[in-house]
Amino acid sequence: MTLAALQEPNLYGRASDLTGTASPETAVTWTEPGAIQDEAMVLKKLGDRGWGRLYAFIHFYGPHWGETRNQPLSPKALRSFYAFLIHVQFPEGILPSIFLTNDGHLELCWEDEHKNAIQVEFGPETTAYYLEASQSEGEILSCDTARLAQQLTH
Repeated sequence: MTLAALQEPNLYGRASDLTGTASPETAVTWTEPGAIQDEAMVLKKLGDRGWGRLYAFIHFYGPHWGETRNQPLSPKALRSFYAFLIHVQFPEGILPSIFLTNDGHLELCWEDEHKNAIQVEFGPETTAYYLEASQSEGEILSCDTARLAQQLTH
């Protein structure tokens, strides 16, 4: 073993070592107020997989992602999604699936206790829903997603 290998690593760098271009992996990013609570809520209600998918949609799906040059996640759609998630309670043992649509909307899908599909799509201005049990679908203003969540809660 050499003397260099036995020395402790240099934990502090000189200012001249800090110049250069930052990469996305080393850049400091801004965290919105409440982001930690939002992530904890997503983890609790959608599980590890759902949290991981949402994280990828937020951080890695930029403008023109995919082969058809799709839209990035809409910040307004994300806010609407969080407002819904605060109020909804899913059936025991159900972890909904989350998708990013080509338009930059979030879509949440799960089954009720009778195995009927429920789909909710969060856009920047409106939220669309489909309920297989009643064969109904509709669209509401995004500001009303909390009320929809309460109606869908079991």
